[in-house]
Amino acid sequence: MNKNSNNSNNNYINQITETKCSEHEKEFEYLCFTCNSILCSKCFFNHYKSNKDHDVESIDEIKKNLNNLSNNDYSYLNNSNHNYKTDNYIQNRINYIWTSIKRLSYQYTSLGDKVTEISNHFEKLHQFLIVEEHRLKKPISIDQDTVKEDLDKQLNELKSIINIINFNNNNINKKEVELDDDNQVKSIVEDTTDLYSISTINS
Repeated sequence: MNKNSNNSNNNYINQITETKCSEHEKEFEYLCFTCNSILCSKCFFNHYKSNKDHDVESIDEIKKNLNNLSNNDYSYLNNSNHNYKTDNYIQNRINYIWTSIKRLSYQYTSLGDKVTEISNHFEKLHQFLIVEEHRLKKPISIDQDTVKEDLDKQLNELKSIINIINFNNNNINKKEVELDDDNQVKSIVEDTTDLYSISTINS
């Protein structure tokens, strides 16, 4: 493979690494071949914790492998009398793949930016709704507190009145009991007097 083709491959890789992760604002450094995702260093750390069996390779290592492929394998193909069509197909396929990766990485970043934009928009709406909620509820809460104070006053007054009534009733009942006791004593005295009257003794 010629020098221009080798530079072309590296350019595709460089275009990927120059694209930044929308979540962490860091350049992409890794490719996961298992889930077809591009990762920055922070993404890679989180990704590795939950996907330790995934096939992940650093972009620098891919560059190195492509250079080796350009310097060794393609040279071997040419030296082994492989026809130009095979060599050209491989080169075209590599170019297509990296072009596709560049397009997808850009699309991924754009979608991430949209997700962030939507999240920020609804976060602002959420904060606005919280402020509005408190604004609308505040006068109602004040009125509610006022009504509760009035209600407590009325209940306390009612309790006081009931206590006064009960107290008076108790006093009245106590007096009635005392009167009954007095009447009983008087009756006993009268009965006793009758018993010891002259008429009773003579009878």
